[in-house]
Amino acid sequence: MELYLVRHGIAVERGTKGIRTDAGRMLTEAGIRKTRQAAAGLLAFEKKPDLLISSPYVRALQTAEIFAEVFNIGKTIAQADELAPGACASESIQLLAKRDERTIMLFGHMPGLEELGALLLAGDASLDLPFKKAGVCKIAFSGKPAPKEGSLVWFLQPKQLRLLNKSASARN
Repeated sequence: MELYLVRHGIAVERGTKGIRTDAGRMLTEAGIRKTRQAAAGLLAFEKKPDLLISSPYVRALQTAEIFAEVFNIGKTIAQADELAPGACASESIQLLAKRDERTIMLFGHMPGLEELGALLLAGDASLDLPFKKAGVCKIAFSGKPAPKEGSLVWFLQPKQLRLLNKSASARN
């Protein structure tokens, strides 16, 4: 299995007028633009995932929708409370263990994504995986995802992904 961990794009600040809950915070215009560019950079060198699973929070869902659009994926985006802020990384692993897809893209939040990545790669929280907004990490497994069974393929920040998009666009 190949697993992509994607942090949501730039969202409106907490306390923004008209946004009552953290779950309702949406991407800013800059967040939408930069996330689209990051997704296009990823598309320049990666194939379409088989499944997209997102936190139910608006900003993560919007990020997943942008990636689905850029990758031209007509599939529905699954939602999982296991990816919401405050969820336990081991719950996310249990969610993944039930899946048979070969490539899965998860959309979530910090520090949950960092904890999940560290658990899959090192077996504990000893790794520092500082996801910036719209950053992506790819982890490979020979079987089902489990603690300390993952191999880091790459870890790219959004600026790097946007540069890959520019480079790919210049070649076309």
